[in-house]
Amino acid sequence: MENKEKPTWLQILEAESWQAEMLVSGAAIYGSLQLPDLIRRLIDMALLWLPEGALNICYFIFWYLTICSSLLIVSFILHFVLRALWIGMIGLVSVFPNGINRETDYHSEHFLQQLSEEFPDVNGFNRRLDDFCSLIFGTTFGIVIMIIAICIVICSCLVLSLILASFLPVSITTVFLVSILLFLVPAMFSGILNNKKLRDKKWVQRIHFTIAVKVFGRIMYNVFYEPGYYILYILLTNFKRERTGIWVVLGIFFLMLISFPVFMNSNVGLLRKQTFFDMAETDHRIFVNNYEDQMTPGRAVFAPLIPSDVISEDVLRVFIPMSRREKVLVNEYCEAYQKDEKLSRRENNRRRRNKIKDCRVNYYELYINDSKLDSLEFFRHTHPNAGEEGLLTYIPAQHFTEGINRLRIVHLYQNELGEKKESLVPFWYSGRGQ
Repeated sequence: MENKEKPTWLQILEAESWQAEMLVSGAAIYGSLQLPDLIRRLIDMALLWLPEGALNICYFIFWYLTICSSLLIVSFILHFVLRALWIGMIGLVSVFPNGINRETDYHSEHFLQQLSEEFPDVNGFNRRLDDFCSLIFGTTFGIVIMIIAICIVICSCLVLSLILASFLPVSITTVFLVSILLFLVPAMFSGILNNKKLRDKKWVQRIHFTIAVKVFGRIMYNVFYEPGYYILYILLTNFKRERTGIWVVLGIFFLMLISFPVFMNSNVGLLRKQTFFDMAETDHRIFVNNYEDQMTPGRAVFAPLIPSDVISEDVLRVFIPMSRREKVLVNEYCEAYQKDEKLSRRENNRRRRNKIKDCRVNYYELYINDSKLDSLEFFRHTHPNAGEEGLLTYIPAQHFTEGINRLRIVHLYQNELGEKKESLVPFWYSGRGQ
């Protein structure tokens, strides 16, 4: 097919595209650096509002998003640095258009000749650097498109799973895996049809493009169908597979290393049942999220909370958050309130709320230094930090001894071995407030 000649305005625009690249790259760096905090906030929202089955799925979704955010940060910073280097090289060559000067006595003639052979053409280097910068820039935005498109598909499958699992006797995980498998079937079938032994057969030629592009492609790239496929196949058809595979493996390994700190700084581990179960059950360390004066600003509360690790007041204020994963268990544990037709609507509502509160109280057992507290009053409470729902209670100082004390909260939440979850909050009681 004959290539169409590019119009002059497009050639000028391509030659000056680096200016737009620098502006967009700077904005993209700023935006991508906000992604880890955004992902952390999304993780906190998932922990607060999604049930257990959905959290198991979200654990892998947020691993994927963490790696993707690290990729974008590295790619945009690398592009910005290399493009800045290119601008500097162009400016240098504009001052010294001949590049390395052979007419100098700085080195011997023999050394300068070898230097010129090793670095023969600075303009050629600048062209390669320019091409590499443009390649990084275009490829990174192709990755952005793919990330967004895949997230749309995954989130759609997750929402569908939540809806179907609420009406059908199946788990959220099962529905999600089936929906993802149905999504991947066209992709796997397309890969089989692309085998060299099959792809030139007449019947394959009739269906291959339809399945690979028009069906799978439109599902995969959805609103980014056209730009996504342009970028994908420009790259696929212009790179050698052998070299690409090696770089992809090395790139993934590098991304895993740089994304690990981002992963550890988030609450993504709490999406796993065992990690959530083990959280704050040891008293040989201070878990900062147990103390209001030490907790990180903007971080959601998932552990029991007291004002400080040093208490001098006559009463200890304790907030026990209740995430969605535990609310499901409480709802299963508590029997529904039976409306009394003889009572007014207001009285029925009051009794229903009290029944829910009393049942939630029975979900927990509180101990101070192994002495069980049986006469505490609990109140439903929404914490102002991030709207976390839970129970609020007050423990009189008469239960404390001067020095180290340990508040232990036993939940009905159990692991696979039938062990109940425990939260331990050590604090120092300095005596009655003056």
